[in-house]
Amino acid sequence: IEFFSINDTRPVIDNEEQQFLSTGSQSFKFFPSYDEDWVFRGIFHYIRTSYSKHILNKYVHLSCGGDKQEYLEPLFYYDDIQSLHWDNYSKSEPKLDFRNAWIMISLPSHKIKLTDYTLVASEKLASRPKLWTLYGKNHDDQEWQIIDNAENVAPNSGFSKRLCLTFRTYPKSYFSQFKFQFHENIGSRKGGAKQEISLCGIEFYGTLARQ
Repeated sequence: IEFFSINDTRPVIDNEEQQFLSTGSQSFKFFPSYDEDWVFRGIFHYIRTSYSKHILNKYVHLSCGGDKQEYLEPLFYYDDIQSLHWDNYSKSEPKLDFRNAWIMISLPSHKIKLTDYTLVASEKLASRPKLWTLYGKNHDDQEWQIIDNAENVAPNSGFSKRLCLTFRTYPKSYFSQFKFQFHENIGSRKGGAKQEISLCGIEFYGTLARQ
C-alpha cells in the first residue's frame, strides 16, 4: 500500500482571515477530487497554520485512553504524517484493551458542525480501525450524541486497502467536544487477538464557529 507525502506549503493568510479565531465562522468543504496536496486542508489545518504550529493546543484540547497522550498532537501535523502514530497502549494490565481505544477532541472557544472527517491508519495492518463510533456534545454534563457509526469498514476495502479514508456525516448541530471510541480492529479474531488501535492522522471538515 502506498501513501503520499503531504506538501505542506502554507497558504497565504491575510490579516482579515487571521481574525477568524476571535470572531465569525468559516466553512471547510471536503471534495472527493482533492489530491494529496489538499486532502488535509480542513479545520485543524486552518487552526494550526493561522498563526503558528504551536497554537493548536490553545484552541484544541486532546485526551485519550492509554498512556500515549504525547502522540495525540502529531495526529494533526500532516506534513510528515506517517512518521509517528498514536495507539491505545497502557502500562497497566491489560496493556492493549479496546476500552482504552478512545480519543477526545475538545474546543474550549469554538464549535464545529461536522460534515466529513478523515482518518489516517498506520502501516500496521492488524491494528487499523474496523469498527468505531464518533460522538459529539457541547458540555461536560451533556450526554454524548452519536454522529457516526462506522461498521465493517475493513473487509474488502476500507483500511485493508488504503491508509487514508474520509467519511461523510449528516450533522444537525454544532458540537464543541468530539470522541472517537474504537471497538474493533482489522486483526480482531475470536480467541483473543491483540486489542490494538493505531492512527496517524485526523482531520475535520465542516463549519467552524465561535461559541
